[in-house]
Amino acid sequence: MSCNGAGGCNLATGTPCTLPYTCETNNCIDGYCCNGACGGNCDRCNVGGSLGTCTSVQSDCTGNC
Repeated sequence: MSCNGAGGCNLATGTPCTLPYTCETNNCIDGYCCNGACGGNCDRCNVGGSLGTCTSVQSDCTGNC
């Protein structure tokens, strides 16, 4: 978690979230603060062992990955 000294704090990557602006990276994807925007159809941010990291999951692919 990072705080700006004015009472505003943001959640660290891998922390559960519901809104993008609550995360340090402004990326709340699949319920976790993510390290990036996860641009592909197969990208997930809630993969066990990699929470908060955009990870390609071929079994979830709904388009061309």
